Amino acid sequence: MAQLLRGAGHEVVTAHNDVEAIASLTLHTPDLIISDFRLIGGRDGLELARDLRAALFKAHGRTVPVIMLTGDIAIDALVRFAANDIVRLAKPVRPAELQAAIATALNRATAETPAPAAPNRSDGLVQVIDDDPQILAEFGQLLAGAGMPAMLHGSAEAFRAAWHPGDGGCLLVDAMLPGENGLDLLRSLHAAGTLPPSIMITGQGDIGMAVAAMKAGAVDFIEKPASGDAILASIRRALASAGATGDASMSAERLAATARLATLTPRQRQVMTMVLDGHPSKNIAADLNLSQRTVENHRAEIMHRSGCKSLPELARLAMAADPGSARN
Repeated sequence: MAQLLRGAGHEVVTAHNDVEAIASLTLHTPDLIISDFRLIGGRDGLELARDLRAALFKAHGRTVPVIMLTGDIAIDALVRFAANDIVRLAKPVRPAELQAAIATALNRATAETPAPAAPNRSDGLVQVIDDDPQILAEFGQLLAGAGMPAMLHGSAEAFRAAWHPGDGGCLLVDAMLPGENGLDLLRSLHAAGTLPPSIMITGQGDIGMAVAAMKAGAVDFIEKPASGDAILASIRRALASAGATGDASMSAERLAATARLATLTPRQRQVMTMVLDGHPSKNIAADLNLSQRTVENHRAEIMHRSGCKSLPELARLAMAADPGSARN
C-alpha cells in the first residue's frame, strides 16, 4: 500500500502498531489517516483513530479525515464508523477505489476551514450507550441535527474501551444493556469518582429504577418514548451542570424545586418519601394507620401540587430540592 500511494505522489508514513502511529506525530502532521480496523494488541482502528485525531486537533485545531479498511460488517461496527465520521472501505479494496476515497477525503478536508480558537470537542461530547442499533442511530441523528458532537456505543463494554475519564461531556445511558447494565455502569464510575453528568433512559422505567439511577449518580431519568426536545433539554442541563462550580451555581434550580414542594402538607411529604422509597399504597396505609383510599388521595394531591406528571419526574424534583436525599 505504501508503494501504491508513493507512486501516486503522496508522502507516506507507515506504522505497524498504535505505539508507532502515535509516536510518529512528533515528526509528522498527517493530512489523512488510513488504518486497518482489526489491529494487533487489543485496540481496534477506531480507537486508535480517535486518539490520533484528538492529538492532532489539540495541536492544530483541525479534524483529520480517516479511511478504515475492514471486512467487518457487524451493525455495532457500522454504527461506530458512521458516528465517528469515518469512511469505511471493504477489504480487499481495489486501488482505484482507494485512490478515489483519498481524493474525496483530502478535497473535503481542504474545503473545510477550521473555526478560529475552536473549543475542545470533549467539553460538549455526548456519549450515547444503547444496545438497539436503530435507536442508537436515531440518537446520533438527533444530536448531529442539534450540533452536538457524539460518540455512539452498543454496550457498556464498548463504551469503556473507547472512553477516557478526562473526556468530559455527559453520558446518555440505556438502563437495560446486555452484559454490564446501565445502572451497574453508573455505580462503578460513581464509586471510582470518574462519573460525568449522566442521564438514564429506559423503556421499562418505574419509580424504583428512577431512584436507583439517581442513587447511582444520574442527574436525570428519562422514560421512553421521549420527544427529541425533551432529550436535548436534559442533555443541555447535564452539560451545564458539568461546567457549574460551587453550591451557588445550582441554587436557582434547588430553590425552584424547594418552592414547588413547599406547598405539600407534612403528611403529604411523609407519603411522598415512602412512595419514592418504592412502597405501594397498601403498605403505606398500614404503616401510617390510614385507609388505602386516603393514601391514594394524598398521592394525587402530591402530583397536583408539585406539578409532576409521573413518579420519575417527582423523584427528579425531590432530588433537585435535596440532592443528598436521593443518594443516601
